[in-house]
Amino acid sequence: MRTSGSFKRGVALALFFLPVVALSAPSSTSQSGFIHMPDGRVAEDGTLTLGGSHMSPYSALWGNITLFNGRYLAASKRFDTARFGAFDLGVGVGSGRFDGPFGGVRWSLPGSNFRLLAEWDGYDYENDFWSLNTDGSEPLRRDGGLTLGVEYQHGWFLLQGAHQDGEIGATLSVSLPLQQRTFLPKTDEPAPVPVELERRPELTAWQADPVAMRPLYEALADEGFSGTRLLVDGDTIRASLSHARMSTIGRAVGRAARLIALHAPDGVARLELTFVSSRLPVATYRFNDLELLRGYFTGTVDPLDLQPTLAASYANADAYRELREEGTPWDAVIEAETDGPTIHASMISRVGAFTVSPGPDAPGAFRFQPLRLSWLFNDPSGAFKYDLFSTASYSHWFTDSLYAVGALRLTLAENVSDAEAFSNSVLPHVRSDIAEYRRAGGRVRMQALQLGHIANPTDRVYTWLSAGYLEEMYGGAGGEVLYLPETGNWAIDFAAYGVRKREFDGGFGFRDYQTITALGSFHYRIPQHGLTLTTRVGRFLARDNGVRFEVRRRFLSGFEVGAWYSHTDGKDITSPGSPENPYRDKGVFLRFAIGPFQSFDSGAAVNLRMAAWTRDPGQMVGAPGGLYSLLERRLMLNLREQGIWSDFGY
Repeated sequence: MRTSGSFKRGVALALFFLPVVALSAPSSTSQSGFIHMPDGRVAEDGTLTLGGSHMSPYSALWGNITLFNGRYLAASKRFDTARFGAFDLGVGVGSGRFDGPFGGVRWSLPGSNFRLLAEWDGYDYENDFWSLNTDGSEPLRRDGGLTLGVEYQHGWFLLQGAHQDGEIGATLSVSLPLQQRTFLPKTDEPAPVPVELERRPELTAWQADPVAMRPLYEALADEGFSGTRLLVDGDTIRASLSHARMSTIGRAVGRAARLIALHAPDGVARLELTFVSSRLPVATYRFNDLELLRGYFTGTVDPLDLQPTLAASYANADAYRELREEGTPWDAVIEAETDGPTIHASMISRVGAFTVSPGPDAPGAFRFQPLRLSWLFNDPSGAFKYDLFSTASYSHWFTDSLYAVGALRLTLAENVSDAEAFSNSVLPHVRSDIAEYRRAGGRVRMQALQLGHIANPTDRVYTWLSAGYLEEMYGGAGGEVLYLPETGNWAIDFAAYGVRKREFDGGFGFRDYQTITALGSFHYRIPQHGLTLTTRVGRFLARDNGVRFEVRRRFLSGFEVGAWYSHTDGKDITSPGSPENPYRDKGVFLRFAIGPFQSFDSGAAVNLRMAAWTRDPGQMVGAPGGLYSLLERRLMLNLREQGIWSDFGY
């Protein structure tokens, strides 16, 4: 988005220590190019470029991600010389925003990170749709023509200065290779434990007294594992456990298998390990030769010799229930006394999250997110709307599947409440009165208060039920069911909720509006491209019927980008909608993985979403749910696209 006037301010992450990568250089409008003009190149697939540019009277903050080839007509040619360095030439022609021919040259000085540029700027600035001032007055003027520049690149960062007709401009950008799995070595991961003891424990001791398992339980807890259950079944150890931090199942399972192999008593030949995510069993790993596994960890057994003894599959629901019922829990081997609460801090969700619990298997946990930000450009209620707030929640698990959670919200700063009532939608105002929720009540309000049940009733079928105050604007009851096939890249789910609108003040009261929303969804993955396509059909929150299309691209780094578009029979004629062409709900979202920038393995991410807050068609209730999204990242990415043994043993 470009606006007239002063510079916009942004924050850049300083990563100058990273090596130089060969990427196309962005122009001031984010495409691969010279200064203002594009060239005939596209950046490498999976390249995210963020930056800001200014040359009076234009300023811009922009982002660009390379998914498929560009379609403008341009050509480029690079010449490399040993004596004079490299020359990159580009020419093009266009119409509309362009006014005839354009082109440029970039000279990379030999033995230097500096480059000199010259281009012919062919934009039709006078008729450009970005040229009007925000108040609609006369167009901003720039003549185009000859432009000169100099740029410096170090690692992912590019700084460019330019001169055109007496005006000085600048561009700062960073380009991230999203198909690179990690950007820093995991030097802060705990060192691998040894896999040999002077004297192994006796199997009969484990069977006679669960306290004999204590060293193993403590070792797993020290490594961050929770929800551990162990069951000795003949010569097999069956285990289930979870790890909230690690990004790949393979790394977590490898770390747990190493610890179990170390502490397993003589007489144990096999290990079955079920990995659990969000209290749901997702995958079972089978190690059919524990002695061979120990040899792999000590470096005396080749991975190719180990592989025939390994297997992985979806978790078996009945076997998991048996393990949870008969296995030895944490409190059977560890005394109830603790040294006090432990604090786990990690960069998850938007800015930060802190979880406090009395221990790895404690039934309750307190979670605090100090800074959360929602924002939107170009809504009819104003050019820029933001909402900065904190949330605090407490969750308590009564059983492995039944829980209760309550959440409070503290508003720090916002301008959503400044919006004037403007919606002339003929639909019920299910979202368009968001400003009323900000104006009513105080800064502290109840965000949610609900009872939930999450389960795996049979193989590859998952359910999630919720009742209570589901979100800030709605309360009610409902749930969803998800089915995953044994083979294939598709899945289906169905979600239905009966809800009633909450009072504006965020208390316990309700308003008159109530409805039932029901959506059936079909998900299909194209693994070779990292794509997920979703189609949802049914009844939405404003009693409108229709379809919602979603597309998501996931990169090896964990970064995700996607968009959605809804088409329903709801008639929202609020501008830019009209009776002939009503507004359709749409938006884009990003998931920026933090783990690749950390020196330890982490699935942490920052989530950004851009969509109109004040629209009514195509809306869905903000219930907890989202089973497919919850399991897709763990199952599909870990078990298939990255490999079932991804990061195993590290």
